[in-house]
Amino acid sequence: GELQLITDHKEKAKPMGKQSPGLNKRWIAPLADFMKLNVDGGVAKVQNKGAAAVVCRNADGVYQGSSARVYDDITDPPMLEALACCEAMALAKDLNIQKLRIASDASVVIKAINEGSRCSYSSVLKEIEHRRRDFQVVEFVHEGREFNTHVHNLVKCSLSLDHDRYVWLLKPWDVIIVPIVVD
Repeated sequence: GELQLITDHKEKAKPMGKQSPGLNKRWIAPLADFMKLNVDGGVAKVQNKGAAAVVCRNADGVYQGSSARVYDDITDPPMLEALACCEAMALAKDLNIQKLRIASDASVVIKAINEGSRCSYSSVLKEIEHRRRDFQVVEFVHEGREFNTHVHNLVKCSLSLDHDRYVWLLKPWDVIIVPIVVD
């Protein structure tokens, strides 16, 4: 697909109303014909694993889907943030989305993606660049942590799951009740 940068879009905080409980009130909407994919990565405190997660919403803030991937033996935060950007593109492909705005609170990672910097996770950046061709437009933007509370919570919950990819399409991840085994 054709790559283009959109620089004239002025971001502003948008109140979300009651679209989803727990969604930060200052979520930043994308352009009307784009989908917004908030991403985050995180490391387990006591286990040797990390997670990368994404929550997708349309320009009105309506939930479209979410996913998380849990990785054994990956505990480098920038690597996990870059992997979360890859996961956003995988979810966008699952949802048949062509115009994406991927937002992360990791400014170093967003800068590396946009500038093609060499770093310890350059192989992930190459994968991102390769996957960009599958879409009409892909934007990578930095947004402060206060704008990604929902996806941050998804990462924290995902760290309790086993190594795998998890996708929630019909209902947000935080509404799903995960069964537990009771002895």
